[in-house]
Amino acid sequence: MCCDDQLNSQAILGRSIFESYGLVANVNAQALHALLEILALIPMDINGLAHIILTAGDFEKSTAFYREFLPKLGMTIVLDNNEMLYGVGARTALGIRPPSDVNNGKTFDQGHVGLHHYCFRAKNTETVDEVHDVLKGLDAKIIHAPEKGPWAPGYYSVLFEDPDGIRGEVNYVPGKGLLKDT
Repeated sequence: MCCDDQLNSQAILGRSIFESYGLVANVNAQALHALLEILALIPMDINGLAHIILTAGDFEKSTAFYREFLPKLGMTIVLDNNEMLYGVGARTALGIRPPSDVNNGKTFDQGHVGLHHYCFRAKNTETVDEVHDVLKGLDAKIIHAPEKGPWAPGYYSVLFEDPDGIRGEVNYVPGKGLLKDT
């Protein structure tokens, strides 16, 4: 067999893991290798998007906007200094950091490599409508008011730009959306 050394090292590792949990210690190398192959087929379980960090062209204007906007979304500002504004809530976070000197004052270009836009998920269409009202009160540039979209059945969203032209969206998709048949 070509892989005896690999099988043996996996068996030793597997045996020590089994023993640490008080499970069967007398398992042969082939059985442990088969178990490891089966476990490798089980997909990881990601629990959402932890955070997005945006680089502002005008840190002062952007942080003023997000300092007002994020709490309206139910997020808590947990860091607010000259290096970062960071809001946390709803199993995600959004941070804003200042630009490098060479990028100070520049605005966002959706066509450049990198982020196209970010999107927060709402729990219902009424929240999307409320966010639209908040954005109007913050003088955000509204790309489109709340409307239905073709992206998934029941898709409903508002699309806007922050002071640096970075596009944000808040959407609602009922149920499991595109994953309803999985």
